[in-house]
Amino acid sequence: MWSSSARGKKSRTPEIPKMSKPRPYLAAAFMCERIIEDKEGVLSAIRIVDSFTVQSSTLSAISPNLRPGMNLTLLTSFKAGEAHGKYKLQLRLHGPSGKQLESQSDPSDSTFPLVFEGPSREGANVVVNFWLPITEFSQYWFDILVDGEAVTRAPFQDPRATV
Repeated sequence: MWSSSARGKKSRTPEIPKMSKPRPYLAAAFMCERIIEDKEGVLSAIRIVDSFTVQSSTLSAISPNLRPGMNLTLLTSFKAGEAHGKYKLQLRLHGPSGKQLESQSDPSDSTFPLVFEGPSREGANVVVNFWLPITEFSQYWFDILVDGEAVTRAPFQDPRATV
């Protein structure tokens, strides 16, 4: 689609692709130390961060075979908007080299159900706790997909070893 600017020059305006069904809106996607859920089901994110420090000297003093790693929590939060019904949230972890990293356990544990059956303000939160062995030091990220379509990327950067 072409549109005219105020000066009469034409500029290209990208078209938004149409979905087969409305997709829920991403409200939040970030890494933190942990999530606490209170009695009413309200979530509190503790220590929202995008970089971590891994101290490899402590591990090598215990055993040279131990590798550094991190316990992490990823929170994704969606609002229904016009979305209604069942969706699949898929998370894909990538290392600094760009290679997709596989789950330490069952590969199906990176897919989570999102169900929206109420009003448009209804939300769905997915909290994922995991252990990430650090084999490379730089930027990691999660691709966040809904029904196989990319929604966003959630980076966590520069985990650096301190010796």
